[in-house]
Amino acid sequence: MKNDRLAALLHYIIESVPGAELGAVKLNKIAWFADRDAFALLGRSISGREYIKLQYGPVPRGVLNEIEHLKNTGCIVEKKVTVVDFSRREYESIQRSDFSLFSHDELSIVDQVIAFSRNKSAAELSDISHDEVWQSHELGEVISMQHAAAAAFMKPVDEKALEWVRRIEGHQKEGA
Repeated sequence: MKNDRLAALLHYIIESVPGAELGAVKLNKIAWFADRDAFALLGRSISGREYIKLQYGPVPRGVLNEIEHLKNTGCIVEKKVTVVDFSRREYESIQRSDFSLFSHDELSIVDQVIAFSRNKSAAELSDISHDEVWQSHELGEVISMQHAAAAAFMKPVDEKALEWVRRIEGHQKEGA
């Protein structure tokens, strides 16, 4: 596998969640919540990718390319499954994921998000992701991870939360 944290994160999630429980929407939401939570707790996302506002919630930039890469390298298979009146893409891991790129803390966050997501449908997770931060962005726009992390963990978003966002953004600009 190429050295890409998003591909590795997706593969780890696919390996951890049975295919019948994991369609494309749910996969994207688990990645979003894991990256958002990691940003809030560790000061950085796990995948290192930006997220774009789409109809069903935030989606990591380049996710389709990474899914194709995982399929083309024999790491996962994709199945189209008919569910009532629509079809969805389900994923199954056929090779062990390489999670060596991730720290223990990062894997713990992903595992917690997977556990949180287990008994929720893709629609429920999508609804949860449609918070005030998602609503404040236009379709196709990059969602501020700083704003999302602050909103998720410092409710209500008050001056303290906004100061935290400004501090993180300031550190990122200094490091750029």
